[in-house]
Amino acid sequence: MIVPGVAGGPTIAANHALNTRPETFNNVGLNPDLNPMRLDLEEAAALLAPPVFVVNAVLRGDQSISCIVAGHPVQAHRAGCKTAATIFGAPIPRQADVVVTSSHPMNLDFRQGGKGLANTIRALKKGGTMLCLMVCETGWGAVSMPKKKVRFGKRGMHYLSALLLPIIRRRTFGMKEEDRFFAYFTLQTVRNYNVVFYAPNLPPEISERLPFLEIHHDLDAAVASALRAVPHGDLLVFPQGGVTYPVLP
Repeated sequence: MIVPGVAGGPTIAANHALNTRPETFNNVGLNPDLNPMRLDLEEAAALLAPPVFVVNAVLRGDQSISCIVAGHPVQAHRAGCKTAATIFGAPIPRQADVVVTSSHPMNLDFRQGGKGLANTIRALKKGGTMLCLMVCETGWGAVSMPKKKVRFGKRGMHYLSALLLPIIRRRTFGMKEEDRFFAYFTLQTVRNYNVVFYAPNLPPEISERLPFLEIHHDLDAAVASALRAVPHGDLLVFPQGGVTYPVLP
């Protein structure tokens, strides 16, 4: 992989920054020809002297190989995308008021388990509620934690996010580029959706340091919170949200 694989820090930062925009903050399952991050790295690969030949494997959720695609970097990638869509794409009739998603099989930690949220959030209506079930076998994982407790809870961060989102696009505040990407995604999520986490293996201090994340260690309490937010409405369930994404009509 050329970008971000062996590229320099400024190049990687510029590539990741392309998705810190409202219209591109989540491209899971969307057309790669419309994904600015993908197009940017393909532009970088095109700078190499031909011939350029790639060999990629399309994996199933259990990490077994579904197929091998090889040849032209773009054409082979698009062929792999078509195969992956038949494995991981889940057609849905419309967006729902409530989405229940599981991190399975991405169960290692919060960073990995967050794929259950990121992969399926486009199935949720703006203002809807997501119940995200996360195993987090080893806890929080390699995600940067603020040095001090965040002073704002869920409601406060919802309103504050409108002010922070335009700023975080332009300034890093000393964060690494990947952390800035995560921060932008988190703020977009807090701004547009109500997310309730059930993560029994996360230590309590996570909720204390990040009070704007509603994290429950009791499943009944998590379900009750989601029901209070949306007592009636359409429901979609993604039992393997860690490797599944919605396909909208």
